Amino acid sequence: MKRLLTERAEEDFTDIVRWTVEHFGSRQARSYATTIRQAVKALDAGLSVSDLRRRDELGQDVATLHVVRKGRKGRHLLVLRIYGPGSGTQTETT
Repeated sequence: MKRLLTERAEEDFTDIVRWTVEHFGSRQARSYATTIRQAVKALDAGLSVSDLRRRDELGQDVATLHVVRKGRKGRHLLVLRIYGPGSGTQTETT
């Protein structure tokens, strides 16, 4: 699955990391940035990602993915829009 990060998603990521540095320090910010990156990378598995949830109540073709991966902790959801059927599916993470 091809994934595209919106400008807003990039800004949110930067803001989350900055906030984490201010409240928990650089070490924790690096750890949490890795957690978020791993969640985004998990989208490479496509729609088979086990905790990807379609969220029709948020809009057509919208899904969420919790950032928690492989025992890592986190409190954020990736919100994404799914484009196209089958193998040409793309996601846009917002």
